[in-house]
Amino acid sequence: MLKFKRAYGVYDADEDPLTKAIAPPADEDSKTRQIRLAQEAEAQRRSDAIDEELERQRQAEKKTPKCIRILLLGVYVQIPSAAQLTPPCRPE
Repeated sequence: MLKFKRAYGVYDADEDPLTKAIAPPADEDSKTRQIRLAQEAEAQRRSDAIDEELERQRQAEKKTPKCIRILLLGVYVQIPSAAQLTPPCRPE
């Protein structure tokens, strides 16, 4: 029997609330068990697919160049006005 430690003592695995929550029902028949196991297998496949997609995204982010931002302290930059940004009109 597995033993677990907690702050104020040791308890058995059958007392663990998480183990009780995820345990199959005691009165489960074979048909229900097969359905449950098939659902668990499908959930595991989905989880693995999500993990693979996340890993592919991480690898793709590593390959892309990083944006570097530099803060120059003490440098004064004057932003041109809107009139300076537009070219003068030429009559045709």
